[in-house]
Amino acid sequence: MMKCLLIALAVVASAPTPAGKEVLWGDDYGAALEATKDLQKPLLIVIDDSAQSKSQLRHVEAVPEKKNAELLESYVLCHVDVTTEYGKRVAEVFEVKQYPFTAILDKTGEKIIYRMTGQLDDSDWITALDTHKRGESRSGSASRKSRSTCYT
Repeated sequence: MMKCLLIALAVVASAPTPAGKEVLWGDDYGAALEATKDLQKPLLIVIDDSAQSKSQLRHVEAVPEKKNAELLESYVLCHVDVTTEYGKRVAEVFEVKQYPFTAILDKTGEKIIYRMTGQLDDSDWITALDTHKRGESRSGSASRKSRSTCYT
């Protein structure tokens, strides 16, 4: 349990300061999912092709730092590069057909409460993060059960 908590804290060490600390993204979906469950924070996962110029994370970095930092503090962050074998397996779990792909899982890690394929503009990104920062799935919404197992 202590080991999981330490891993979770490492993954979630994502609180940039106005002094300009960098937002840290984990790259292990399994560890991020465990952190989500342990910390009861929603999981923000971005799956993209790092070789493409339209990487979602490059776009995220363009959002004004303070606003971005405040919103990202509410999430466990995971970035998966689909150019790796591991990334391809994670993309299969989420049934990704096009990149970049962004999803938010609820704070239990059991339901996908937001999913988007393609580039998000600043206002869509901020709206999505702000709307789902509590990690609660709405009853009757289009959320669906997530697959929590990634066979690696």
